[in-house]
Amino acid sequence: MNSSKGKQHANHILMLKALSVEIGHFSLKDVNLSINAGDVLGVIGSNGAGKTTLLKTIIGILKPTSGTVFIKKGTAISMAFDDGYIPESLSAKDIDYIFPKIFKRWDREKYRQYIDKLKIPKQTNFIDLSKGTKTKLGLAVCLSMNGDLVILDEITSGIDPLTRIEILNEIKAYQNQTGASIILVTHILDDVIQLCNRFVVLTNGSITTDFSLTPETDEAVLKSLLVAKKWGILNDRLSY
Repeated sequence: MNSSKGKQHANHILMLKALSVEIGHFSLKDVNLSINAGDVLGVIGSNGAGKTTLLKTIIGILKPTSGTVFIKKGTAISMAFDDGYIPESLSAKDIDYIFPKIFKRWDREKYRQYIDKLKIPKQTNFIDLSKGTKTKLGLAVCLSMNGDLVILDEITSGIDPLTRIEILNEIKAYQNQTGASIILVTHILDDVIQLCNRFVVLTNGSITTDFSLTPETDEAVLKSLLVAKKWGILNDRLSY
């Protein structure tokens, strides 16, 4: 087992080689994956397929049982998760005061612009915000960290359509402005179409396909591909 922030091949910002992770009765099995600078990768699969386990291994929360995680030297990683990672007692104003002291790449001006643009209450504690506003604040924090690799886990899950559009637009704008690489875990096929140039499918801990998207790929084409591969679709959410 090896996890390294060292030399990489070509333009890869992240490379997983024969990665396996065992957690209780579940395991990621022999995952091989590379992400180039500027890639926007969608990761899709059913609940329990290993998506969050994969992300937690990439960021170092979980340790591989075997295999290697290579991250290009100097790569800054920022992340936003569906279940939140912001302390419940903090408000947007508290974050504006505290986070610049913690994160070297923190962009206070950008953060304040997000707070104003997304209409996030400045004085309300995180725990008292609505689901959609929590998501917007989490994304504002994530993007204000100016990561080279941005990891987003189900951040459009369970929010209203207008908030989802706001979130997707901000992610697109950030990627266009910075050229950052993004890993997006989602159940929503349109998120993949809107944001990604590539997606992988995880099934029972293994990558079962790695597919490049073009501007001509639409949701109907993606659904047809998934059905052809014997992956079921139910209400635009992946299901087996």
